[in-house]
Amino acid sequence: MKNELALKQRIAELEKLLAQKDAHIAALEERWRLAQQKQFGKSAEGFVGDGELFNEVEEIVE
Repeated sequence: MKNELALKQRIAELEKLLAQKDAHIAALEERWRLAQQKQFGKSAEGFVGDGELFNEVEEIVE
């Protein structure tokens, strides 16, 4: 009976530890996703004249 109680307590401890690990992994995955987005995603910054680099033909037509 004592052994069964000890095993149930150990299972509860392991389940708690597993939940903590899952939460930590999810947080790391979110940080990784945000870092990927920041490094390779579209930039919010624009440059003056951005998009006007190849408009010579359109300017000539006008």
